Amino acid sequence: MDQNAEEVVRSAHERVKRDYFSLDLDEFLSKDLERRRICTDRLCGCYNGETVEKQLKDTIKKYTLFFKSKFPHMGRGTIGKLFESASIRERWADIPTEERGVNRAVRAEDLKQFVNSYCTIFEKIFFDDANRKEKGPDGHERRCIACYKWLQLEFGTLRTDTIKKVIRGIKNHNILAAALLCFALQNKFTDHSGFKPVRKKIRVTNDTWVLFKKCLGKEHARDRARELRDFILDTSIAKSISEKYKEIISELRQGFPKFFLDDGSFDKLVFDQADYGELQDCDKCHGDYAAQFLTTCEKPDGTSEHKFCRNCMRELAMTIEQAFPEVDEKFKMKLECIKDGCNNEIRIDEVSFLYFPRYARTRLHSASLEGMLLQLGHVRT
Repeated sequence: MDQNAEEVVRSAHERVKRDYFSLDLDEFLSKDLERRRICTDRLCGCYNGETVEKQLKDTIKKYTLFFKSKFPHMGRGTIGKLFESASIRERWADIPTEERGVNRAVRAEDLKQFVNSYCTIFEKIFFDDANRKEKGPDGHERRCIACYKWLQLEFGTLRTDTIKKVIRGIKNHNILAAALLCFALQNKFTDHSGFKPVRKKIRVTNDTWVLFKKCLGKEHARDRARELRDFILDTSIAKSISEKYKEIISELRQGFPKFFLDDGSFDKLVFDQADYGELQDCDKCHGDYAAQFLTTCEKPDGTSEHKFCRNCMRELAMTIEQAFPEVDEKFKMKLECIKDGCNNEIRIDEVSFLYFPRYARTRLHSASLEGMLLQLGHVRT
């Protein structure tokens, strides 16, 4: 394509951008220009501005869900919301069964019931005005140092910055709610899908949630305990909150004894080693995973054939060149099966899209733009 023909394409792009001014089309149009530059057939639609414009507008209209909004106040769009959402990373779904072990005494349904009970208690505490202390008549100052020190002592593996952000995120000096959140963070079950109601209550960024989960090493935890050795809870204003917190944990222990060790501490391995049901083999890495955590490719009749773990799917996302969007009311795309020689398709929806980290989601989105343009082909005029 010569320079004059390229200008025809660029002019068509400008008209498309003008009509869809609220959408971020830069990457899409840049990819389109690249594919048209290598076209040498002067009878192809690539050399006709009106054809280029119509093709692109029809594609944008067809796959609107796959384009980001340039103006958040006008709505972020489906893909924009998906990019802003936190990745779903469940450790128990990422580790092969032979590495994590299985506790047959605890089922996936038990985990769900435990998290649901925890969330119910948290919401009750969160909305109880008696726990919100801006500057109450009992002299409980909003920036109560005793409460902060108690949280540091009670949750010795949580970073100082994490505890501060938890207090700020919950607001109104609701230290009891902060303690319950710290309990979940320290015992590492905030990744469970049932934990979403709590996450929605805490107004912090998704990046902050990632930082929340970074705990102290053993040496730093010992240093903290040594620094707080002079803190006396019995003479502290935080004592009443501590007693209420112990009552709540005791209630959870009575309802879910399998989740706690003999010394009363929470069993951190319970989520990792729970029995998630039938095990199946990943057809790429050959690790054993619970069937519910595997992604399958589908035959034309809708039945599944090959199965892949989330780790292998993330590797696929970083090497894939084209993904093919589906026309639907909801976000969906198709990928080619990982297995050599297999012509089946792997479907990705809004939920499974979040199994990928953000950089992989960016890669998949870019591949979907390639897939859109690949379907246009070259049309002779």
